[in-house]
Amino acid sequence: MEASNEPQDALRLSEERFRLLCRATREIALDWDLKSGEIWWSDQFFFATQYEKGEVKWDSDSWMLRVHPEDRVRVQKGLHEFLGSSGDCWADTYRFLRKDGKYMDMESRGYLQRNHSGEALRIIGTIRRGTEWLAASVQEELKTSMNALSHDLKAPLRHITSFLNLLEQTNREKVDDSGRRYLDMISAATNNLTRLLEGFLSFLSVGFAPLRPVQTDLNALLSEARRELGKVCEDRILHLLTPPLPTIWGDPVLLREVLSKLLANALESTKKRPVTEIEVGCRRAAGETVFFVKDNGIGFDMQYAQKLFHLFQKLHHKSDFEGPGIGLACVKAIIERHEGRVWAESTPDTGSTFYFSLPNKPSVERGSAT
Repeated sequence: MEASNEPQDALRLSEERFRLLCRATREIALDWDLKSGEIWWSDQFFFATQYEKGEVKWDSDSWMLRVHPEDRVRVQKGLHEFLGSSGDCWADTYRFLRKDGKYMDMESRGYLQRNHSGEALRIIGTIRRGTEWLAASVQEELKTSMNALSHDLKAPLRHITSFLNLLEQTNREKVDDSGRRYLDMISAATNNLTRLLEGFLSFLSVGFAPLRPVQTDLNALLSEARRELGKVCEDRILHLLTPPLPTIWGDPVLLREVLSKLLANALESTKKRPVTEIEVGCRRAAGETVFFVKDNGIGFDMQYAQKLFHLFQKLHHKSDFEGPGIGLACVKAIIERHEGRVWAESTPDTGSTFYFSLPNKPSVERGSAT
């Protein structure tokens, strides 16, 4: 009977499982030998970057050479600090040069393997793929198309508004009460359509904007969002409770938009209250951090809660709640791009609490959070 070689069989089985797993996932897998500098990529890397296997000798230098110059120093510094620490997980986001000369976003996460002496041997990890992986040329084309759409739709609206104003200035006294009422209705409808268009283009920009997550101080973003809404708070008694928020892994530009829209929603909901009370806070949960914005506004019926986060959905009369119904849809789109969740709780005429969650990334859990 032929003797079996159990260690070699186990190794072959392990390698086969790893190979099949790499084929099954949409994410790029990498194995970086820190001693030799050589990097092994799964097939998804070559599909995404358009390089051919064997075309480039992939090692630390050839990889770093293709990191965008504006990101390279930061990435090198972060890696150096990580390898000199006791951490076991490295995560970073950067732009990477494809074969066609265009840059693409990469969100890398790798786990460090050490020997019995604690010496770093290799980094094994993944690079996430998602909507932010649109090639720069495609993103630019989409941006150009959106700008053209904005111009082509806004121009007729501006003409309508201009001629309507001219008509009111020169002929309003010649128009009877019924005609003036029609003019007012046309003006209101035109203004509403303009707000809808601007809101819709804002929603599209959320989906096409490249996601660039970094360590982000939410306290600073909240201060910026509050300053942006300063004029809305004038002549109102506002009690805003904001205990310290943590530093999280996310895109600061998009997350500032989330806070701004949730605060705007709370201010709109409370505009008829003698005193506006808003609380912003968070709590840690299993694998995620949950944030909330609570107000003492008009509230809503919970049976319609899911409609809140869809485009153009409004649960209140226009006199109670202005706006095109796009802000919360933008919040949902941004948070889902961050792999989080959104939901709301409310009681009519008592107030509402809007929640969003963000996953606890390894880089944050290592101790970066404050």
